[in-house]
Amino acid sequence: MKKTLFNIFFLVLGVALLWLAFKGQNFTLIAQELRKVNYSWGIPVLGVSLLGHASRAMRWKLLLDPLKIDQNKPVSVVNVWWALMFGYFVNLGVPRLGEVSRCVAVRRSENVGFEATVGTVVAERAIDVFCLFLLVVFTFFFQFDIAADFLRQYIFAPFGQLLRQKQNALYLLAVVGVGFLLLLGLLWRVLIKRHWFLKIRKFIVEVLKGLMSIRNMRHPWSFLGHTLFIWFCYFLMTYCWFFSMPATQSLGIQGGLFLLVLGSIGKSVPIQGGGMGAYHFLVTKGLSLSPFLIAATPALTLATVIHLTQMLFSLLVGAIAAVVVLYQNRWQR
Repeated sequence: MKKTLFNIFFLVLGVALLWLAFKGQNFTLIAQELRKVNYSWGIPVLGVSLLGHASRAMRWKLLLDPLKIDQNKPVSVVNVWWALMFGYFVNLGVPRLGEVSRCVAVRRSENVGFEATVGTVVAERAIDVFCLFLLVVFTFFFQFDIAADFLRQYIFAPFGQLLRQKQNALYLLAVVGVGFLLLLGLLWRVLIKRHWFLKIRKFIVEVLKGLMSIRNMRHPWSFLGHTLFIWFCYFLMTYCWFFSMPATQSLGIQGGLFLLVLGSIGKSVPIQGGGMGAYHFLVTKGLSLSPFLIAATPALTLATVIHLTQMLFSLLVGAIAAVVVLYQNRWQR
């Protein structure tokens, strides 16, 4: 029930942000902008996407190799790639469930413990969050005026207004938060002796074992190289589309880095459809700032093209991956 409410909440949030992004827009003008797009730029984007996901599969394989029960048979990067794409496919419908789904697929095809596999996914996510944090810091210091303008217009000003209007509600929220922490501490003391709680603790220990697989990697420099290459591919998957529209051809590397940060934040929000709404809203608002000053219509068109093509890629390749994973399981039976 809680998971259902969680998914409904973020679905509503995504629809609301999508509505805000398209609010007041002339759909006839958007259609005209879409006709101006040179879709042949989708070919290099497709190639970069395949390379980036292949590198991501090879990076995950580096974490899985030390965990395989049969060390004489290495983990198949092909099986890992299909499991990864299957996870992306599931994430489009139910965010975060795809991470569990790809762990299940790898466990069945590669004979790796499920809990330890979950740990490698957590480790991967931790590394990517750290990379995103470094990008945010880099963007803030080297594109300070743009970042400060974005924060001032779309974060601090609206939040300050909300704070003035909802001050009493925030005080109440703080009291509830403290009460929740006290209740959590009491439950911990009660549950720590329960049998099923011990099973949960065992699961967490296995997950930590997967996290520690970073220390046991045989090729740490390869892991670092793949991580840098993956984020470079993410950059190119946005940057290449700039040249497909006359209004965005002059954005340059500076614009690519800024949109990489905003887009990554938008996609990290657990909204169905790969950050639907959040991506459109952040990219459109970001491009309206100086020195970009891209009008809302071409900015929203660019966001739509980038997000839609990436979602179609995940849908098509992910659907094939779902069939492959299903038949892998049947063959092994």
